[in-house]
Amino acid sequence: MSIFFIILLCFIFLVLVPFPLKLNITLENKELKIYFFKILLFSKERTKRKIAKKKKKTSKTKSYSSKITIDKLRSLYKTLTRNLFKSKLEIYFCMEYSLNDAAYTALSIAPAYDLAMLLINILDMPFKVKIKALTITPIFKDKFLLKLHFTSIIWTNLAKIIYVSILIFKKLREKN
Repeated sequence: MSIFFIILLCFIFLVLVPFPLKLNITLENKELKIYFFKILLFSKERTKRKIAKKKKKTSKTKSYSSKITIDKLRSLYKTLTRNLFKSKLEIYFCMEYSLNDAAYTALSIAPAYDLAMLLINILDMPFKVKIKALTITPIFKDKFLLKLHFTSIIWTNLAKIIYVSILIFKKLREKN
């Protein structure tokens, strides 16, 4: 009986206690790298190798068309924004950029902050967003430069993942 109780406590612990999921996105010198924890998920070099392998292997693929309409996306948007069980998202965003002209770089500071806030508002739909750091640094040089570093930590638990998955599945399956 005590083994069953220990297994039940471990299961409840896994379902209800939040755990962090860390995602790192870096764009520097036209190289995009995406890390989940410290595991490299996506890299430009990796993609080039996969494309070269796919060109060697030509296979016929079936086309799949889903019936996701704008009305379904609107209802999905409403349910996700009204969801009470949102996961917490901590964001660290750092951007350094320079356009070819210092005047254009100076004029683009406000639109850069606006785009960052737009991204945060979009992420606020399925998550409770907390901005830990948001730095956009213009570099006034006569060359094009773009460095992005985006780190996010999602605090979630298994129950929230299951609940949100069921919400999404129901909204995409329902008929208008």
